[in-house]
Amino acid sequence: MAQSKRSPPKYTEGDCYVQWRRKVSMWQLVSDVKKSEQAILINLYALEGHVKAQRAISGLAIEELHSDDGMNILLAKLDETFKSETVDEAYNAYVNFNRFSRSSMSVNDFVLQFEHLYSKMCSHGMELSDAILAFKLMDGANLNTSERQLALTLGADLKFKTMKSALKRVFGSTTPAEATPNIKEEVFTNRLMERRKTGMKKETTPKKMNPRNKFGYITRCAICDSKMHWAPTCPHKEQVMSTEMEPQNVAITLQMDNEKMEVLSNEADGHAVVDTACTKTVNL
Repeated sequence: MAQSKRSPPKYTEGDCYVQWRRKVSMWQLVSDVKKSEQAILINLYALEGHVKAQRAISGLAIEELHSDDGMNILLAKLDETFKSETVDEAYNAYVNFNRFSRSSMSVNDFVLQFEHLYSKMCSHGMELSDAILAFKLMDGANLNTSERQLALTLGADLKFKTMKSALKRVFGSTTPAEATPNIKEEVFTNRLMERRKTGMKKETTPKKMNPRNKFGYITRCAICDSKMHWAPTCPHKEQVMSTEMEPQNVAITLQMDNEKMEVLSNEADGHAVVDTACTKTVNL
């Protein structure tokens, strides 16, 4: 135990500088090494083999390192060298977390990797609210529609801890290959790809029939009796109009003697004839 407290964390090529600085701060809290010796120990052990770090502190005198303020001097020099790299590391941590999603791994493995990547992003001061983190976890899990609805129901309090527990409890060992495929999306995608390959035109929707009248019957065209349009838009309108019969004069000859004609004329004077279209006699 005493030996581990004396050994500072190693900083090798490719390591995250922010993470290493955090480990050094924790080591300083528990180490039994004197303050005046900590910078010397870091130089001899922690930075061994790290060419860029050794070059950065090569200008520091031994007297500067071997002092109570030696660690502050050494870390300040390293900060100057690796400050620009810290920005790149922060961006990489953000990208790795933001683009991470479940592919072929189980939900349990996905949750573990999700938390690992999020902790790296948090080390650069980038933290998400509990609700956003919960939604991010659910979206990254690549659940189908029914599974997503179930997860939202179980994680209705919008807390990351609740959502994580729900996903692990319900879908823990499930992989994407075992999930139910979205048949509607697959059919639509296949049709779209087939249409692009064959150059098919977009399918047109069938025409609607005429609306119904107040008696419930479908209204018809007054020209061709169609149920699909009315007379103003009838395609046969001009054809019917061109074939309409011309007006004809009709002569009606009444075979009646002059005396009866005179009587009939007098009786009909000032009166009109109404055609009731009835097939039987109508008494008024």
